[in-house]
Amino acid sequence: MGKWDEILNSISRAFFCVFIAWGAGALTLIALELLLLLIAFFSLEDLFSYFNGYRESFYSSEFFEKHLIIILLGLIPVSIIQYRELCRYEKSYLEEIRRSLERDKKSQEDGKKD
Repeated sequence: MGKWDEILNSISRAFFCVFIAWGAGALTLIALELLLLLIAFFSLEDLFSYFNGYRESFYSSEFFEKHLIIILLGLIPVSIIQYRELCRYEKSYLEEIRRSLERDKKSQEDGKKD
């Protein structure tokens, strides 16, 4: 059972590294999203002030509905960015997992030789 425990520890360590990298990327993208939402909020206020018909319907809607529209508009580019980043680094994450398993296997073989 010792061999399987080491393999599971190696896999869990590799997945933890992937999770930390993904979490750091997600936090960065959340900060970017908040910045985009702030910019979008002020831009939409200015944009709708130029069109009377839209302005009245936008300002007459409830406070929650206004912000929901802005949040949904901000989520579209952030979702695209997250998907592209995940696809870009997926190969390197898998390579890191493979290297970690090989390193653990080599250290296990060196331990058996001693």
